[in-house]
Amino acid sequence: MNNRIWRRSWFSYLLLLLLLQACSPAPRVTEDLTITNVTVYPGPGEPPIEAANLSIRNGRISAIYPGAPRDSRETLDAGGRAASAGLWNSHVHFTDPRIADSSEQMLADMFLRYGFTTVIDTGSELASTLALRERIDKGELRGPKILTASGSFVFTDGTPSYLPNLRLPEVARPEQAAPMVAAVLDAGADGIKIFSGSFQGPGNTIHLPPNVVQAIADAAHARGSFVFSHPTDRTGFVIAVENGVDVLAHTAPQAGPLGSDVIATMRANGVALVPTLKLWRFELERAGAPRQATQAFQNLGVGQLAEYFDAGGEIIFGTDVGYMNEFDPTEEYRLMHKAGMSFDDILASLTTAPSGRFADESARLAAGAQADIVIYDDPPASDITAFSRVLYTIKDGVVVYRRAE
Repeated sequence: MNNRIWRRSWFSYLLLLLLLQACSPAPRVTEDLTITNVTVYPGPGEPPIEAANLSIRNGRISAIYPGAPRDSRETLDAGGRAASAGLWNSHVHFTDPRIADSSEQMLADMFLRYGFTTVIDTGSELASTLALRERIDKGELRGPKILTASGSFVFTDGTPSYLPNLRLPEVARPEQAAPMVAAVLDAGADGIKIFSGSFQGPGNTIHLPPNVVQAIADAAHARGSFVFSHPTDRTGFVIAVENGVDVLAHTAPQAGPLGSDVIATMRANGVALVPTLKLWRFELERAGAPRQATQAFQNLGVGQLAEYFDAGGEIIFGTDVGYMNEFDPTEEYRLMHKAGMSFDDILASLTTAPSGRFADESARLAAGAQADIVIYDDPPASDITAFSRVLYTIKDGVVVYRRAE
C-alpha cells in the first residue's frame, strides 16, 4: 500500500470513529446520593421546591430538579418531607465527661439527631476539642464540623463561681491582650471567648475593663478572628457591645429591657446575639428557684430577644448544650417563636446568619453548595418545634444520622 492510500484509509478510519462517537449516547452521570420526593427549602424567605430530587456528588449538591432521578449509587426516598441546609448550634461545650468515654454516641445525642452539622465550641479545653475535631475530620467519628471560640479570658479573680475547680486566664491590662490572644489562636482556636461580666453571686459580677475588651477585640480582629462574650449583667452587656465584641453568647435577663440606646449600639457595631433562652429555666430550676420566679426571669430573656429582633439585629441560634445536660432544643425554638421569630427567621439563625459570619459560604440548598442537609419528620414551616424532629442528618453528602424506626 503506497503512502497516499495509507493516509486516505487512516483518515477514513478517524472520520468513522468520530461519527460513531458523535452518535453514541452520552454516558449517564452517576451520583453518590440522590434524595427523591423531597420538599426543598433552599433558604430563609425562599419558596419551597416540592416533589424534587436532590443529587449529591463529591460532598456537594450537584442538582435540584423535578422528574426522574439520575443514576445514583445510593437513593433515599424522603416521602415528600421537608429538607433544609444543615443547622448550626453556635454555643456548645465539650465538657461533659461522657464525650471522652462514648464520643460517637454523645455526638449523635447532642448534635446529629437534632440536625446540627456545624457547632461552635465556646469554652471547652481547647486541646481536647481540637483532638475531637481531628478524629471527626479524619472520618474516625461521625460528628459535626467544629469551630472554636477559646481563651475564656476574665479579669483578676474573675473565674465564675459556677466553675469552682478552674482558674480561667486573667487579663488585667490592655498590653496583656495581644500576646494572650496570639497564644490561643496559635494553638488552633478559630476565635476568642471572654467574660465581659463574670458571675460571682447574686448582685456580684466581676467585669473586664472596657479598654481590655477593646484590646482583646483589636488583637483578634487583626488576625481575622471573632470574639464571643459572656455578658452576665447590664454592665457586662454594654462593655461588650461598645468595645468590639462580635457575638454575645447569651441574653442577660438580669439586665432587664435593653432599651433603644443599647440596641442602637449593637446594630451600629454589627453585634450578633445568641439567645440561650432555655438555659435560664435550666439554671434557676437547678438552683431551686420558685417556678414563678424562674418563668419571670426567662421571660426577661425572651423580651431582650424580641427587642433586638424587632430592631433588625442579627440572631444566631445556640443552646449552651454540653454545659447544659438537656440536649433537646425544642424549648429553645418555642421561646424564640414566642419572641416573634417566624420559621424563616429561626431558619436564618440556624443557617445563613452563622454561616455568613463564620464560614466561607452560605448554608443553603442549591447546586454547588456543600451537601449538609437535614430532612425533618414534620414540616417546621407549619410547626416550629418540628425543627428538632429530624429524620436524617447528612454532612458532606454522607448520612451521619438516621432515626431508628
